[in-house]
Amino acid sequence: MKKILFLLTGGGAGVDKSPMDWLDDKSWNNVIKLTEIAGFEKLQDDVSKVWAAKFKEWFNEITPEKEKIPGD
Repeated sequence: MKKILFLLTGGGAGVDKSPMDWLDDKSWNNVIKLTEIAGFEKLQDDVSKVWAAKFKEWFNEITPEKEKIPGD
């Protein structure tokens, strides 16, 4: 149910400030919320630390939905 609710509504309002200049606060809070769903537990660290440069490149692609998502 969490997966469906997230896909329908997003992560909801959050108060955390994005640590990256290329990702707005709302999107960052969605990343944080997504880590509550099985399979996405490492996403917050992957986006902000482990694969940060690659995620920024992917984020800036003209058609990111056609590109491989960075990380494992």
